[in-house]
This record gives sequence, structure tokens and C-alpha cells, in this order.
Amino acid sequence: MSTGAMRRAQLVTPFGVGAMSVLVNGTSVITAGLDHWYEPNDASSLALEEYQEHDWRLEARLRVSEFRLPPDYRYQGQGKDNRNVKLTVPVLRFPRWCFCMFCKRLELSTLTMQHPVSCGDKKHREWKHKPRMSQVPFIAVCSDGHLDDFPFEDWVHRTRRPSCKGPLRLKSWGGGGLEGQRVVCDGCQKERTLRGITEMRLVNGEERTYLSDQLSEPDDPYLCSGARPWLGELVGVCSQPMRGALRAAGNVYFPKVESSIYLPRQEGAVSDEMHDLMRHPAVSTTMRTLHDIFGSELTVDMLRGQLLKNVPPELFSPISDEELIAGYRDLFGVGAGGSEPVEESDPELLTGEDEWRHPEFRHIRETPKDDYLTATDPGIHSDLNEHLNRVRSVDVLRETRALRGFTRVRDDVLKLSAGRLYCGVSHYRQFKIGCPPTSSKVRAFTWSLTLPGWQLGRPVLRCRTVLRRSPTITGRSSPSAVSKREPSLRASYCCTRWVIC
Repeated sequence: MSTGAMRRAQLVTPFGVGAMSVLVNGTSVITAGLDHWYEPNDASSLALEEYQEHDWRLEARLRVSEFRLPPDYRYQGQGKDNRNVKLTVPVLRFPRWCFCMFCKRLELSTLTMQHPVSCGDKKHREWKHKPRMSQVPFIAVCSDGHLDDFPFEDWVHRTRRPSCKGPLRLKSWGGGGLEGQRVVCDGCQKERTLRGITEMRLVNGEERTYLSDQLSEPDDPYLCSGARPWLGELVGVCSQPMRGALRAAGNVYFPKVESSIYLPRQEGAVSDEMHDLMRHPAVSTTMRTLHDIFGSELTVDMLRGQLLKNVPPELFSPISDEELIAGYRDLFGVGAGGSEPVEESDPELLTGEDEWRHPEFRHIRETPKDDYLTATDPGIHSDLNEHLNRVRSVDVLRETRALRGFTRVRDDVLKLSAGRLYCGVSHYRQFKIGCPPTSSKVRAFTWSLTLPGWQLGRPVLRCRTVLRRSPTITGRSSPSAVSKREPSLRASYCCTRWVIC
């Protein structure tokens, strides 16, 4: 069984859903879809509300109802509290093709392979310990985001349906390019180099690739099968040309990450304690139900009355009516005050970065005072008055970063529906200053199944709070003493681990 660990922030980028990474023992894996991220051994021990986060601007932009943090790995609970213990992030073994370093034999394993693959070639029949096979560095990708194993059998036999089933070998004949890599079939003695498998060209505005055109015949091109191995799907629907690539190439994965700086609806109206209270599952569920029914017409008396039915009264007794209704408005972005979310002209596309960032610019250039966004005016030195009009020291801010999907081959525009189809959604919150790194445990599936792609309402994301940034001329920041939030910041940093079972 192989295990691995990484920081939770890395599950947003660069090792998010659909991305490949290498474990410490050399196994190449691909991060699986989100449908099985939160699966403890005991379903009753799952407390999903602990991973739920909200940012009303980003929720409106991505058209989701909540965000989720990647699960952190905990060896054991505190006392009798065993909630969310030993949660892992699932990964799958990819690429499936492996080769022997000694005899160069190629073998096709499975996505759910639990142990290292040993070479069973007759050349090692007398060996006491069979050599371990390594995964090949070659894969195949298409511009629609699909990913597949390189078709070694089809390539060497120059046909999409080869009849020969002889053993294949991947031999190196020297040289610095792909022309030095040669696939050989022991059965029919055919061989072929990998020269040109990464090449593409445009013909009358249409993309053509060397792999699709030259695998067999130009009249019978090798097209994408629609495989999505990160979802356990080896066959799908697609008709795009395929191109070869190295699994570590930069064009294999382009994550699409959206970020948002938290902007309060009304500055100073909602305390940090009220924000924490709204994360309580009974509170968030009650507020969401009332919002679905009444929206911005909800009164504070109705809100408090419903909360008293579902939540112990001592939780809300210190909260004033003004802060209670302000927390409700801040959670869902309704009511007066604050900046309205940017309206998108096309529901499938996002507006430009300048238009999206303008409300943040207007807030930070002033001197907001809120538990989640605070900026002060440190003043300008007299020698700089001719060059600078205004300087702001941002002491506290909360940034949310969400992975909404990815592209391959080119860093193109990604529609919202396409991102949901390929990725799925979760959430991550990171505090930047004064905290240790976090990591996640990753577990490979131990069963074979077809996984659905996206669960609506939960894109992958990361929240980042920067505390006490000191202003400098160069724009760099130096952390000072951490504020009173330090205990809660440190408590949010645990371990997320990977395990190939």
C-alpha cells in the first residue's frame, strides 16, 4: 500500500481534481473527482458542516450555494469526539502503462492497482525478487480536456484494432528526442519510434495532430475516446484529435482558479464571533431555508424565532438584533450596503478581471474597519508627496480561492458548465501568516466503478486570510505579531494524506 501527503492548498492548485502528481515512492497518481472525497469508515462520524464555507460574491459569480475545504487527515479524535477522523482524498493510478527497467517489457495495469507492478517476463523467471515496473512518461490528451493512456499497441501495429497480442517493449536507442524511443512487438517483430507524437498543425483552420493522422491512415484518424480517468471513466464521447504528451508537460493541466476578497455588506456590523456562529450546521441550515422562502424580506423577529426553535437560546442571547440580521444579509449578500455581485452578460462565461476586481479596489483604497477586512492610512512621507497620492496598510483581509475546473493543451476560456462536468467542487481555507503548512491524505480507490463528474453547489476552494501586513515602498509585506485569532488559525491546520490502497 502506498501513501502520500500534501498541503491542503495544493489540492486547489497545482494538484487539484484531474491533475497528476508523484508520491514519495515514485507512483504517479491523478486526483479523483469530488464525489468520494468525504467518505469516512463510519458514515455517522462525518460532520460535513466543518468543511463548509461561504463567500457571497464568489458564490454568486460561480452560481453555487457553498464551498468546501479539502478534508484534513486526523489520526484520532479529541476525547470522545471522533468526527471526521481519517478522512482521505481519493486518487487513481495513472498512467496505467508500466515498463520494466531491465527487459523494457510493457504491461497495462488498472486504475485501482493497490501494489507495485512486478515484471513477469520469462527473462526474470529465475530471479528471486521480480523487478518492479515503472510507469511510462507518455500519455495522450485532447483539447476538450480528456486524458488517456498512450495507445502503444495501436501505434506499433499502425491500426486501431490490432490482431497481434504479443508482448510490447519500450526501448531507448539513444538520442535526445522522441525518435530515440522505440516501441517493439515481440509477437510480429514490428517496431516504431515515437517521433512526432506531440506535433500538431492547422489545416484550413482545423486542428490536426500527428498522432491522430499517422497512427493508421489519414482517412481513418485516431480520435479521442472521451476518457476521464480521474472519474474512473475510460470510455466517453468525444471526436477531437489526440496528441501525445509527457505526463509532466506544462500543457497537460491548466487549473481555473477564481478568487475573491471578502467584502462586508456593512462594515463592522458582523463580528468574528457571529461569523463562527453562522458556521454551526443548525444555524446555517435554518438561515438558508429562510432565505429560500423570504429572501431579502425576512425580518429579524422571524429569524430569531426560527433560530430559537432549532438552536440553544444561549448561543444567540448575546447577539443583538442588528448584528443578527446583518449576519444574515452578509451570509447571502442581500439587503442594503456593500457591493452587488457583478452581473454576467453570458451565463456560461465570467466577466473580465478588471470589472470583477473594481468593488475590491473601491473598498481597499478607503479605510474599512471590519473583522474580515481592515485597512489603515499610515501616512505618506513628505519626500513622497510628489509621487504618491494615497497609501493603505491592509491589516486584515480574507481571500477565497476556488478551483472551478481545468483545461488541457491550451489555457483557453472555460465555461461554467464544462468546469462542473470535469471537476466537481470542494473548498479550502488558508491563513497566510503565522501558521504551519497543512497537508492531505490521499487514498486510491480499492474498487472499480464509474464515478459521476460534478455535484452542484460545492465548487474546490481555498480561503486565505492575511493578518497584519506592514506597508513598504516595494509592495512586499512583513508579518508582525499575530492577532487574537492565532489559536483558531493554528487549529485549522491539520494533515491531509494520500493512500493508494
